[in-house]
Amino acid sequence: MSPSPKRLLLGLIPIVSLACATFSPVVPELVWDRSADVEVISYACYGGLVPNEVWMNDIPTFRLWGDGRALWVEDQIDGSRRVYTAQFTDDEITAMLTEMAQRRFFTMADSYEPDYEIMDGGACQMRVVLADTYKSVSALTGGEPPADYDALAGFLVRAGGHAGTDFVPERGFLFAMPSGDPVSAATASWPADGIDGIRLADSPGGVPIEGEALRAAWAIVNTSIFTVVESGGQTFRIAVQVEGVTSTWPQQP
Repeated sequence: MSPSPKRLLLGLIPIVSLACATFSPVVPELVWDRSADVEVISYACYGGLVPNEVWMNDIPTFRLWGDGRALWVEDQIDGSRRVYTAQFTDDEITAMLTEMAQRRFFTMADSYEPDYEIMDGGACQMRVVLADTYKSVSALTGGEPPADYDALAGFLVRAGGHAGTDFVPERGFLFAMPSGDPVSAATASWPADGIDGIRLADSPGGVPIEGEALRAAWAIVNTSIFTVVESGGQTFRIAVQVEGVTSTWPQQP
């Protein structure tokens, strides 16, 4: 006598249950281009309507290149920021990618947007570039990405727990925009005759900067990108852009 359909169905239940219990997230082949100019993992957030100096000084939250070089920003409670750099090994890169795969990054939607319009909302974008796979996921203000996206954002903000050293730029571009603020509002100063010949009054369109002038300007923008700088009885908001570090290079105001 042949088994009844009911018995066949009951016999399949353990198999289906086992398949569900052992389900694992989709994991592409974790092979990447080891070139120094390929960003394998990146995470960045961009505001909506923000002051000029905000986007001019912007540095993506985390970036990891194919050769293992990494750069990330840690925002401090007092409004300052620290910029770190480190060298990741192949095993450490694989561990970062594995965490993203296990958090189902590769099967997330490309974008999570609100169901209503936000005129000045921002967005965060997470991206992975592998040898045979490109995947980016954007979360807009008001959108509702899955919990794994938020967990990965925290993971990348902390550089996966990797230790880093302070990034010290060797050259860059300085922009000094007259602010119109009263001198009494200034919390930093710049010599009227300049540092290494660099005067703020001569720098609204951007000037190359290095040495002591770059160190001074870098310290100012990392203390606060909203710092009002006094020089020669005038006040300025400044931006420091570094090639391969800031989001733009150089960007005319």
